[in-house]
Amino acid sequence: MKRWLGFVLAVLGGLAAGAAQAASGPVVIPFTLHNDNIVVMAALDSGPPLPFIFDSGLSHGGIVTAETAGKLGLKPQRDLSIGAAGGGPGHRAKLTTVRALHLGAATLVDPPFAIVDVPPQIVARDGQPPIAGFIGAPLLEGAVVCIDYGASRMQRWSRQDFVPGDAVAVAAPVNHGLVTVAAVVDGVRATLAVDTGNNGGVEFFPAFVRAHDLIDRYAKTLHPTQATSGTGQTFNTLSGIAQNVSFAPQVVLHDADLLFVAQAFDPTWGIDGLLGYAVLSRLNPCIDRDGGKLYFARPPEARE
Repeated sequence: MKRWLGFVLAVLGGLAAGAAQAASGPVVIPFTLHNDNIVVMAALDSGPPLPFIFDSGLSHGGIVTAETAGKLGLKPQRDLSIGAAGGGPGHRAKLTTVRALHLGAATLVDPPFAIVDVPPQIVARDGQPPIAGFIGAPLLEGAVVCIDYGASRMQRWSRQDFVPGDAVAVAAPVNHGLVTVAAVVDGVRATLAVDTGNNGGVEFFPAFVRAHDLIDRYAKTLHPTQATSGTGQTFNTLSGIAQNVSFAPQVVLHDADLLFVAQAFDPTWGIDGLLGYAVLSRLNPCIDRDGGKLYFARPPEARE
């Protein structure tokens, strides 16, 4: 199976974060799934609503495709570089600024976007308009975003109004702009970046795999696969199954998708891999980026 790993390394260059206009109560943002990625309809400035992927792995801004930028008349301002989940050299891009990003009743003010030549095969959708870009960290700033995969909707709360109910809170410190969470995977503790723009499950980078001899440990179940990054790079991976993945005593998943992928981050960051759709969709997380917390609904296998 080929996995989509998306853009994860952020828009680089010290971009200013977009500010969100306050709203009373949670704003509901419906979405659909494309290759197990969250697709929302969003409008840049006064343009028409267009399909964007919500990618929490974009840690400082968003991406708009060069084709979309041309149609909307967005002007490039300066050069910058972005990274992708496949690692490798930075991908060239241009910074642009929009006055507002509208997602239904939610409005983000002055969110930064990178104009990127995204390969057509990445954004194409059979019988539907192509993906216009990717929305990252600005959607999370000043808010708690709850993802309900079953109901195909997100709720965007102001932080002071958020009601967690019986969800389990776990620490989620921000590392290089990325929301991370500690997980114990078959007895091995790992720090994973929460990546809604990734359709895998638990994914480990080579440095972590080597440090814990994971190829030998999972030798009986691993098989070769391929994955594609947001820049269109295809690379070889190894796929398997993790028997137990826990985030807290009350939040334990069994038989989770496991993937060994290319090194996306500098190992000195202390981020050991990624956490994608195949796990997140079983937990329906609420992401409190500014508060450094994730709230997980307990999976059925963890309930009494």
